Amino acid sequence: MINRPPTSRADGSPAAAGKPRLQVTTKMLALLAPLPATAIQMLNLLADPEVSLRRLSDVAVRDVGIASALLRCANSATFGLRGMIGSVVDAIRVIGTAQTRMLVLASGVAHIAQREMPIYGLPAGSFTRHSELAANIAMSVARGAGFSNIGIAYSGGLLHDLGKVVLSSLALQSEQRHGPLKQEMEDRQCGLLEAEEALYGVDHASVGRQLAELWSLPADMADAIGRHHQPLEKTEEGTLAYCVLVSNGLAGLLDRDYPRLSDASSIELPGWLDIDRVCEAARHCGLRAVPPQRPAE
Repeated sequence: MINRPPTSRADGSPAAAGKPRLQVTTKMLALLAPLPATAIQMLNLLADPEVSLRRLSDVAVRDVGIASALLRCANSATFGLRGMIGSVVDAIRVIGTAQTRMLVLASGVAHIAQREMPIYGLPAGSFTRHSELAANIAMSVARGAGFSNIGIAYSGGLLHDLGKVVLSSLALQSEQRHGPLKQEMEDRQCGLLEAEEALYGVDHASVGRQLAELWSLPADMADAIGRHHQPLEKTEEGTLAYCVLVSNGLAGLLDRDYPRLSDASSIELPGWLDIDRVCEAARHCGLRAVPPQRPAE
């Protein structure tokens, strides 16, 4: 973290200094990332190990976002069934109830995530596109890394930035309005996480970890969300976190329209990574992907 004296903004107003730090509580998370009724009902059903797939499907089809997410996942290249899964009940059968639960959670906040996020410079829909791109890339990275549960990798990519949803909602509700984080980063000569912490007392990766814990997601998922901006090496116990880190960086490189508040170009691409598969995943999300350049040997 770079600590420098606050300077004045471009408009002449003094840069923020000494703002009170926030304590992000469980109540605050629930208020800032609320789940719609259909998602809550789905989660309650999924808590019952004896629940039927038909019952889950009957509830899922009431929410277009949830139903679409389940079908997209089941028809992804990873499961080898692209274009073959047309019903929600078949989609749940293919991806399993554990993966369904995470997709329901991600879709549950999609109605918020679809909105504009001014503090991050994100137009409406941009956050969701980035999350889905990272999710699709994460499956290719996981396969190359030898991580067996590619469904969990998909969820990690989909959920990695949910902390931004919370901080964006917090910024909109705060009486003390702030400009874009990009300006704060320039004023303080610091990175994204440091700017978030300066303004809100916490960064989006830490908030995402808290949200994962609140939702009782697997410990390695919470860890991956909390560390997706940290330089990591691939280790047996930290493979999921490494996959999410790489997929987030690649999503930033491949989506030229996504605002780059963190330096994705510094990511080290592992030699075993199949770049063609990564680009295929990007094209699946509607992007014209140009393979990123590997550093010269």
